[in-house]
Amino acid sequence: KRVLIFDMGGATINSTQVNVSFNHNKYHFDVVGKTGYAMGGDSIDYFLGKVIVDFMPQVFARFSLFEPIPSTLDAKLKQARINQRRAFKEKVVVPIKYHLVKQFADDAENLMDDFPRNNLLLIREFLSLESNQKFFFPSEFKELFDREADNSYAIFSHFDAIYQGVMDAALDVAGTQYPDHIIFSGRSTLFPLIKDKVVESLSGAQGSPEVITLDENELKTSVAKGACLYGLMNNAFSLTHERIFDHYGFTIPLSGARLDVDFENLLPAGRAFENGKAEQRRSHNALDFSLQANYVNFYQVSGNNPVETLRSGAKHKFQTVGQIETDKLVNGTGMQVRADGMVKCVVWNRLESKPLRSENTTVQISLAGENEPHYTWLLT
Repeated sequence: KRVLIFDMGGATINSTQVNVSFNHNKYHFDVVGKTGYAMGGDSIDYFLGKVIVDFMPQVFARFSLFEPIPSTLDAKLKQARINQRRAFKEKVVVPIKYHLVKQFADDAENLMDDFPRNNLLLIREFLSLESNQKFFFPSEFKELFDREADNSYAIFSHFDAIYQGVMDAALDVAGTQYPDHIIFSGRSTLFPLIKDKVVESLSGAQGSPEVITLDENELKTSVAKGACLYGLMNNAFSLTHERIFDHYGFTIPLSGARLDVDFENLLPAGRAFENGKAEQRRSHNALDFSLQANYVNFYQVSGNNPVETLRSGAKHKFQTVGQIETDKLVNGTGMQVRADGMVKCVVWNRLESKPLRSENTTVQISLAGENEPHYTWLLT
């Protein structure tokens, strides 16, 4: 059976597809694809927070919650801004999100109806309202949560970037080998339409995969429990993942524009390790990197189309794993990726006696989106 495990937590999506078989009294797991994106519950909070501020400007505009914090700001004032944003998330965004999730699960006509009094008190506390000052959700805000004639809710149109990332994470791992089963993990998968979008993206003429549902507590603990079981019963399992799951190569500038690049894919996804490593060297006809400030930039790129990913600037899908400076024409490049995560990059030319080298350690692509607003808005 092909099984896709879709884990969406507070900060990341981790998606893995395995082929599972059982013979000789042992389970065999062959990992055929995995990826990770910088997108999770924190991203949901960011987009929901933007909706709250945009549709209630008379209430929240004075707080400057999403404008960049000036780098010249005094350290104490900067920390005060950060604390304010954290309080906004804790006392305003998260209570609204949890209520929205509950109401959606209960099939409510309006997802903001029956908003708990304790949550209102938290919002009042954040706003520092006096006892005689009233707070209520304006009608234009509440209307976003009304069920439409087609059973949709306008609020979810503000999360298109999340839903697209969710679908990409599923498709990038599954490719053309759609899974027989999907296991959801991580409490962010409880957010409305997340599971639906994953299933939708992996459904076709062959039908839809069977969803294996975990209860709310298991969603948070399943990864830890699985690791414990694997440690306690490792004689009952065999695990194979001796291949690379992302693309490794370098960009070739086509013009001075930052995203106008081609990608030399030295180690395509799926390449098997041999003796614990995968490596490739390639000769070139005098490549010129002056349009990249004389740097050869090596990347780890997830997904099925690395060129499109780089040209679109989808930062949650790629990261730099090496950068080598050379002011001469390049006649050769090479990369080595080891099973322990170490990456070596090499550049050489006819005028240098020794090749130029760079070494780095791969991390999940899920950490590469650190400069995306939904990843850093609390701090910057």
